[in-house]
Amino acid sequence: MAWQTKNNFADYWKNLTINQNDLNALTNHLFETESPAVIEVLATVFVNNRLKEIQAEEELKQEEAGFFYHPKEEYPVGTKIIFPELNWISGVVAATREGNNPIFGDFSVITVEFDDGSTKEFASKLEDHILNDKTYMSDTISEIDANSIMQEFGVQIKRQLSQALANQNELVLIGHSWFPKSLLIDIGIGSLNIAEAILDSMDGGPIGIAELMKQLEMTDEENKQLLEFSLNYALQEDSRFDEVGSSGVFSWYLKRMEPKSVLEVPPLYLQSDCQSLEREGFDPGLEKLFSELSDELTWQIDPHEVYEPVKKKCAFPPLVIPPIGVPAPCHYT
Repeated sequence: MAWQTKNNFADYWKNLTINQNDLNALTNHLFETESPAVIEVLATVFVNNRLKEIQAEEELKQEEAGFFYHPKEEYPVGTKIIFPELNWISGVVAATREGNNPIFGDFSVITVEFDDGSTKEFASKLEDHILNDKTYMSDTISEIDANSIMQEFGVQIKRQLSQALANQNELVLIGHSWFPKSLLIDIGIGSLNIAEAILDSMDGGPIGIAELMKQLEMTDEENKQLLEFSLNYALQEDSRFDEVGSSGVFSWYLKRMEPKSVLEVPPLYLQSDCQSLEREGFDPGLEKLFSELSDELTWQIDPHEVYEPVKKKCAFPPLVIPPIGVPAPCHYT
């Protein structure tokens, strides 16, 4: 069987490819829930969908390979049977006869011939037996759930899923959440012009999305989350506005009124004029310390990479101090 070893199952997730059916399933999920979802949620939905597909494929293969042995069933001569309780061996029914044991009542006895030529007798049409209540599937799959898959392969799955989502058009990304574009509420140019005027009166901002919605008189409580998501998307797609909030908190600023120093620095990563670091002459202790620490110059940033957020509070602007060493790539927030 395809999944009888954990190595085979691990290879499946390591060599994963996201296809259009996967994206369609995620789109359908978001249509059903009508709620934005972050990549962690979508990855878990994706894994559950794949596990169902794997289980269905395995059940089909097992059905083609033979019927699982249950003593209550009737097996005519020529039927192929799988015996999960006997290390998944299989054989063909070579003969059948009536059973003769008053303790068990009416039942039949089948003679099964195995691949090595040996034969063995088993009961059939026996209603009262513990094996009648057992259900079987491939041993590895029966013990696997989405949480265990995400714990072991979650980073890779989220990375690949993020890349696949970035290359499609039906779902849009706002902040860290995805949502079907077709379900968004249309925010007219008039509302965006008023938003610009509000920010202009505030010397550019910033203003939180909740306060902006209040001033725009967007107070539909039934569709509040969808309305908020739609407004954020409209502001995101309008070049007049810049999202300046911390991770997961939307706050907007007029781009034309932002300080020049802010506009010159990419919003996600600190920049440095340092091109390389000469490590020649490092003693072993310093070399070990260097290998353990990393900063934004150490890593080639993948725009689709999924990193766990790291928050660092600074008593003064981080743009005028040296980079702070951290044990993994991070965003400064």
